[in-house]
This record gives sequence, structure tokens and C-alpha cells, in this order.
Amino acid sequence: INAVRDGFQAGLEGAPAPNPDPDPKIIADGVYKLTARHSGKTLEIAGGVGATGDGASAQQNTYSGAANQQWQLTNLGNGYHKIVARHSGKALNVSGAPASVDNGGDVEQYNFVNSTSQQWQLVDVGDGYYKVIARHSGKALDVAGGPGATADGTRVHQWEYVGGLNQQWKVEAATTVAAPNPGAIANGVYTLTAR
Repeated sequence: INAVRDGFQAGLEGAPAPNPDPDPKIIADGVYKLTARHSGKTLEIAGGVGATGDGASAQQNTYSGAANQQWQLTNLGNGYHKIVARHSGKALNVSGAPASVDNGGDVEQYNFVNSTSQQWQLVDVGDGYYKVIARHSGKALDVAGGPGATADGTRVHQWEYVGGLNQQWKVEAATTVAAPNPGAIANGVYTLTAR
């Protein structure tokens, strides 16, 4: 019983945590977007900025600059990062109790409790892309359906890393895309005249 209790308290959730990659990429703390290499679509929480509850699913979508597509990466000091959705303050998490270690395990947002299912290792695969590996399972963040799955709204889950382009993510500083405002005045120097 103590071994089970101690394993749960350590966040192992029923499976030993794989050893971290000997040369993980530590990315500076900041707000980023994660873009799938195969589709050019961004990791987001489904349901838009109003989806702030535990269990809201991860998917890919065209980048709009919305806060549900922006992620606060924080180095945990152990070779892993927590990845937190900017709109909700919830961590990217592999679902289940204990968290799934299977291929196809759902990825969602959930309150951060420092579980190993909420710790992610970013490993450089070249050309500015990374595989993003869940600590508890050793499985990669993966767009369901393989490299041909390019549609908006396609689910993101975990899967054994096989080098697929749907498992490689560009990590870039997030920018907000301004909505067009037809009544806006362009930046510049103007003279104001009273009527």
C-alpha cells in the first residue's frame, strides 16, 4: 500500500515515468503558439475562450490569435515544462484517473496539480520543430488521424512517437491577430481642427 500511495503522491499515476531525454530543449518561460508541422494548424482548446473548465479537449485549428490558442510554457527545472492555456490558466493534461498511458489517450486542459501527465518534454527534431512528450507515458502530442489529418477541429491526443509530421510542433512566440476595424484611423500624425 505504501508503494502505491508513494507512487501516486509522486504523480506516477500507475506507471513509472520514463527517463527524460538526455538532451531536452529548455525553452524560455513565455507565451507561445504550438503549430503542427503537417497542417500548419495551431494547438488550441476546443470551444473558444469561454471553454475554461476542466476536461475541455485539445484540437488543432487555424490560428486566430485567440487566448485559447496561446500557451504559457514554464520550465519546471527537471527537463520538463508545464504548458498552460492562456485563456483558462489550466494545464495541458493527458486525461484519465490514472492518466492514460495508451495510444489515443485524450489530451485536455485541467487544473495544474504537478502530475506527470501534466509535464511535457520538448525534444528538438530539427528545422525548428519539436516532439512534445508526456512524462507519465513517454508518448507524443499527436494530431489524430496521421499526417493527412489537416482539418480544423481535429482532435489532439497522445501516441507513440513514430516521427510523423503530425507529431512535430513549431514553438513560436504568440502574437495576437487583430480583427479588422473598418472605422479605425491609421497610425500617423494628424492635425485636429475644432469646428
